[in-house]
Amino acid sequence: EVTRDAIRSASRNGDAATCAFLAGRWLRDHPDDLDVIHDYATMLYKLMRYEEAIRVYLDAIERFPDSRWGLYNQMGRLHDFRG
Repeated sequence: EVTRDAIRSASRNGDAATCAFLAGRWLRDHPDDLDVIHDYATMLYKLMRYEEAIRVYLDAIERFPDSRWGLYNQMGRLHDFRG
């Protein structure tokens, strides 16, 4: 069973593939969980799935206007990581 704790644990342990897999499944049922959206997009770009991560961020920027600053900040980190 997918839980937020399992997602957070995978994220903290740097297990990008597990975190991205679990977060993707979690977000199908909980699409407004912004914390998991952050973890999901971060792990996607660490897996070099940049275009997917950008789509996740852009969708979140549109849906969470009060959180745009943090989401744009993370997009900047993605671009730094990408080089």
